Amino acid sequence: MAEEGLFVYQVLDPPGHAIRLLTLLPGEFSDDIYLSITHEELEDENRTPYDCLSYIWGDAAQAHQKLYISQKLAVDGAEVDVLQFLYVRNNLLAALKYLRLPDTPRVIWIDAICIDQQNLTEKGTEVARMGQIYNKAAQVIIWLGPEDEYTSMALDTIERLSAGVELTWDHRGCVVKPGSEAEAVQKHMEKSKFTPENWTSFSRLIQRPWFRRLWIRQEVLLASKILMRCGYAEVAWEKLEKAIVFVEHRVSRAYVGVDDILFCRSLFPYVGSDILTYTLHRSSLCGYFDSRDLIYANLSTSSAMKALQIKPDYSLTAAETFKDMSCKYLQHFKNLDLFRSCDLQTLPASFKSFVPDFAVPKSESRLFSVYAHAGTRQSYVDIEGGLIELKGRIVDKIRKVSSSRKPIAIRTLSSDNLKDIIETYRAWEPANLMTSTTYLGGGTLLDAFIMLLSNGFCKETYHGSHLPTIQESRESFLAAVWSGGDANLINTPRYKAYIGELMSDRRSEVFFQTVEGYIGASPTDVREGDIVSVLLGASVPMVLRPADDRPHAYRVVGPCFLQGVMLGEALLGPLPEGWLCNIHDNRKWCFRREDSDRRVWEDPRLWPLPAHWQAHFCDLDDENSPCDGSCEADYVKAGQLVDRWFFDTRSKEKWHEDPRLDVRGLETGGLELQSFTLV
Repeated sequence: MAEEGLFVYQVLDPPGHAIRLLTLLPGEFSDDIYLSITHEELEDENRTPYDCLSYIWGDAAQAHQKLYISQKLAVDGAEVDVLQFLYVRNNLLAALKYLRLPDTPRVIWIDAICIDQQNLTEKGTEVARMGQIYNKAAQVIIWLGPEDEYTSMALDTIERLSAGVELTWDHRGCVVKPGSEAEAVQKHMEKSKFTPENWTSFSRLIQRPWFRRLWIRQEVLLASKILMRCGYAEVAWEKLEKAIVFVEHRVSRAYVGVDDILFCRSLFPYVGSDILTYTLHRSSLCGYFDSRDLIYANLSTSSAMKALQIKPDYSLTAAETFKDMSCKYLQHFKNLDLFRSCDLQTLPASFKSFVPDFAVPKSESRLFSVYAHAGTRQSYVDIEGGLIELKGRIVDKIRKVSSSRKPIAIRTLSSDNLKDIIETYRAWEPANLMTSTTYLGGGTLLDAFIMLLSNGFCKETYHGSHLPTIQESRESFLAAVWSGGDANLINTPRYKAYIGELMSDRRSEVFFQTVEGYIGASPTDVREGDIVSVLLGASVPMVLRPADDRPHAYRVVGPCFLQGVMLGEALLGPLPEGWLCNIHDNRKWCFRREDSDRRVWEDPRLWPLPAHWQAHFCDLDDENSPCDGSCEADYVKAGQLVDRWFFDTRSKEKWHEDPRLDVRGLETGGLELQSFTLV
């Protein structure tokens, strides 16, 4: 068969249904690579079984290597086999050489070849289907690259550890088998059979560039079967997961770095792992060539993304792509979760201020969801010029910003920068910290400052057994953190819970005070004169900057933590005396009285439901629902929180959400809201 020149793509027929499949022809390692290409319908039950390759493309500037592809073309009315050539990057050619069988063809799908990368229409269509393509593959083969001096020991470490580990808690935790090598590591690392070389080899394996590539998350999260290859060596994906979860929870960071673990851990699904803000945050840390892929690479794996029904469109700019996704998210979910990623300081000029640039990794503190919105839901109005109008309330104006920014927390086995962080906190201390008896948001200024530093994490609100009580937080602060305390006491066991919260993430923030006396902290570039607002649907307050070019218009600066308004006080007022707001096990907010353990969904600050609405606790999907109302009595009697839903007796509609908490319901209930035009 004569070589006919550079490979020319034939249009997929039918578009959106057919895929290209490659047959890797047999040969020896040193032989040139020969492939044949065919078109088959993805959904056809009689389609040829195929494998998918998951790999890194590598630098576009690297040397390209030649391979040969045969395909059937119509020539003078007859179908003939034509041999053409294509240049691919080194890593792909190496993978094909190692994966090629000596005497048997292998059918495989490879994105760089099976998608016409120059045809943007086809590329958008095929990118939207990649989740299906990987899901329907017989197996996904992960290509990490050729073996090196660490490979053999790394794979041996994975095999030995995984043999003694069972995953628990929906794959978020693990237990070790008695007598296993994993148990020996857990009990006493130094006496186990694992040497420092084992951990060095393991680390070198998971530090390979493949683990940081953006698209691999879709490729492995949707696969039905996965095999990891390194040269000719291989290991089952399930064994790596067991080893990773074990190392995450049971092995000191002195042996395996936290960043390596977090990158690898994000490849395995577990409850809560697909929250969109965290998905986009993790994605921003990965390797990619096109920032629009931060959206498109998550379309098949994020439940939130699936609900938005976004179609890849590479004719849009990154700013247009991110705005489209952000507005669809707001329209569908009625909340402003994504606003927590806004950062005016780093925003490109082509972006609207309310559209986060997801390509810029964000401080972890931006991602914490609290209850400033009091469960309210937002709706927006499009305004000419690409602007939007939202509802909410102005809380106060910033009058003073600290010149000291808290450093990012750094921890290793031998040292940390906790004392530097404490020095920053001491520089933040208001002059009247120890003399002020009242704070605008309730309690004393001292307690407000103590809670601000820990982002409000305490046992009374979050129930975590590792968390300090408010009293323990106060004692710890006065002993070791306050400028009148002794920073050398930070390692005292009874102060560990509160001090640990000061080092619990990688946030870097500045402290500010408002005109009326609120105190807050923000990871953004807040300034004097900025406005602190609580927008409906925003779980944390947002800092806004008045726009100079039009009245009542603002630019979104970013999120903040404002002590005294984090539990809905700016919208619904303070909780009645004796009531507490808590986070439930399912991460929803609920309420209880101080003298009772019984928790309820009903916010004691809300007014009664309109007469034509009913609250129910029976099964929403039951064909006989709603019931006669007895479900509430059963719910109260059982003393346990079960999902609540609402029934409109006039329209017969069933709602998951409280009808009092959207814009119309709030205004009907007498709540005065302000309009904000965001530019």
